Amino acid sequence: SKGTNIIMKLFIRQSLMAVVVLMGCTGIMKAADGDIFTAKSTEGIEMTFKVISEADKTCQLGNGYDICLTDNTVAGSMTIPASPNGYLVTMIGKKAFYMECTSLTTVSLPSTVKIIGDYAFYGCSALKSVTLPDGLEEIGHDAFGETGLTSIALPASLTYIGSGAFSFSQLTEVTIPGSVTTLFSGAFSNCEKLVKPTIGDGMTVIPSSLFSWCISLTTVSLPLTLRTIEHSAFSSTESLTELKVPEGVTAIYEATFYNSSLKKIWLPSTLTTMKKVFQGCNVEEAVIAEGATDISYWFQDCTQLKSISIPASVNTMTETFNGWTSLEKI
Repeated sequence: SKGTNIIMKLFIRQSLMAVVVLMGCTGIMKAADGDIFTAKSTEGIEMTFKVISEADKTCQLGNGYDICLTDNTVAGSMTIPASPNGYLVTMIGKKAFYMECTSLTTVSLPSTVKIIGDYAFYGCSALKSVTLPDGLEEIGHDAFGETGLTSIALPASLTYIGSGAFSFSQLTEVTIPGSVTTLFSGAFSNCEKLVKPTIGDGMTVIPSSLFSWCISLTTVSLPLTLRTIEHSAFSSTESLTELKVPEGVTAIYEATFYNSSLKKIWLPSTLTTMKKVFQGCNVEEAVIAEGATDISYWFQDCTQLKSISIPASVNTMTETFNGWTSLEKI
């Protein structure tokens, strides 16, 4: 009706006026926390952003539950802008590139990014390279799981790595900085091409299943600050044949080397807790550092153990030799 048309015109006119007011004289967008807007990458690719804080002028890439691209067939490289529409990008949102961006090969993140959310790049199978900023603090759960990443430089500012963060990726080597205080289980599990991981000084715990099923792993560098190795940390590492556990480690938990190909291990005098660690393991030789006193339960079910060196400091052995069938030399 004519009355309805008049009302609609007034509504549209008021809406347009509101947009003009929001944009202001400077052209910088003004919005509320949680508002969604679109902007383009350096390559001209349109993507969505979500306002985190209007007061601080910060935003995240993506809306936090869906992919950020209007066209998920985008291929090649992408450079995410640092300040779309005047907002600093401090976070790559949850599932920003999740599963569907299978032709994306390279991503450069701006220096403003502090957090990479859960599943952010999960399933980006063609992704070979990501440039992480020096100020990055958190990498969420499964953030780079099942990607094509062959290498990654983790910055010294990093404090948090979620579970499965790089699982099933194509990494060949990685250095976990000592700045990481929160490292979840399985962060690098099933990285079948991972050969040489390094754990930086400062870290005290290797969490459960951290390198499980890393079948190409041959060498691992453990820090002197290490105190605990949790269960299944090196399970099914088919290429790991030798490992030196540094002084200071007090506990190695169950099934740490389950189904691994470990042949020789050096154990520290500081070790006080170790039980059923070598189940299904092929370890043949063990050397215990001088100073160890109680080695009870240490080598249960080591059916392949042929040689062991026990220092004079040892005064207690309870069920230490249970299940041994191949022992030739003490």
